[in-house]
Amino acid sequence: MTLSSTTSKVVYIGDGSTTAFSTVFDFLANADVAVTLTDANDNETTWVEGTEYTLSGAGSGSGGTVTVKTTPVDYTPGANTTLTIRRAPEATQNTELPPGGNLSTAVLEKTFDRNIMVAQRVLEELDRSPKLPAAESGAADLPAATARADKYLAFDSNGDTIAVTGPTGPGSPSINGFIETLLDDKDPDTAQTTLGGGAIGKGVFTATDAIVAIDTMGGLKQGKRTIWIPASAMRPTVTYGCVQLTDVQTIAGRPDLQVLDFDPGETAEEAAQFQVEFPDSWDLGTVTFQVFWTTAAAGTSGVAWGLQGIAVADGTSADVTFGTAVLVTDDAEGAANDVLVTAESPALTIAGTPAKGDLCFFRIFRDTDHANDDMTEDARLIGVKLFFTVDAKDDA
Repeated sequence: MTLSSTTSKVVYIGDGSTTAFSTVFDFLANADVAVTLTDANDNETTWVEGTEYTLSGAGSGSGGTVTVKTTPVDYTPGANTTLTIRRAPEATQNTELPPGGNLSTAVLEKTFDRNIMVAQRVLEELDRSPKLPAAESGAADLPAATARADKYLAFDSNGDTIAVTGPTGPGSPSINGFIETLLDDKDPDTAQTTLGGGAIGKGVFTATDAIVAIDTMGGLKQGKRTIWIPASAMRPTVTYGCVQLTDVQTIAGRPDLQVLDFDPGETAEEAAQFQVEFPDSWDLGTVTFQVFWTTAAAGTSGVAWGLQGIAVADGTSADVTFGTAVLVTDDAEGAANDVLVTAESPALTIAGTPAKGDLCFFRIFRDTDHANDDMTEDARLIGVKLFFTVDAKDDA
């Protein structure tokens, strides 16, 4: 036969039904073909002829066929798997030519074909290997096994391979010793211990060096933060204010509730106020909120809560108008003194064009005119959870 093609490998994607796969290349013996299945997790299994597949077409000059066995075990390649078929003859020469007499051209051609097949196998494997650029010369030998054990492969200032204990040296990312120790951990339990939490599922990130590590990596980045404002940090408004702070005892020795009571059916909505000076890392954008509340009586009727805000700068008057209110609604769930939490509100724009250092005033009220507010008893405010976004790692 002739070998006019350099192709010596073909890869198929499994579909759960196809069992016959063409080799697309010629081969002289079944032993010269290697078949490998790669599963969805990139685990490779070398198949054995007669166990997972059969092979036909050796020496035909027109390729062959790998046929997957389906009984007594079905080895059909499933979805998200790949089947790799390679020509992989051993680098041996088993033809012995006579010292004299006629030479068989068929034998010679087969020997030449085998030599080329071995060379193509080597080339296929080299194509999957790291190589120096064509313009470079020299060896890229690995350090000895004892020198590279439990270490990283790296390159020195000359571009030669070295073994290092961590990602350090010129060109390496800037990390501190704590992170380098974490990268060296070989399993989740060890990493969790480094993080200060002991075994998996226990503890929290408590390592002192972790604070330094966060700063090394650029600190805390943009994201949502929260502020909790309890009812005890609020005051009824001077005009149309809710009831003063009330202590509600559930059972002696159990949690007491400190609440502001908002009456039902008032013509003028009852309100309370509080103030927040946001951290300088706040992006000065909109905020959202959740209302934590309870009720004095059993029932499933509803309530509507509103919140509005205004920012006041240093040296300016607080005699300004609050911004547009945003409402959230919620329903009681049956029992008195249940802790109830509204959904997170739509975005609330704080009026006054906030700037860093401004004092933000908030007004929370019960909107008894809202269709959902059909509760005939007091709605008891426990507190407000404010959500805001930061765009800096700290307040510097």
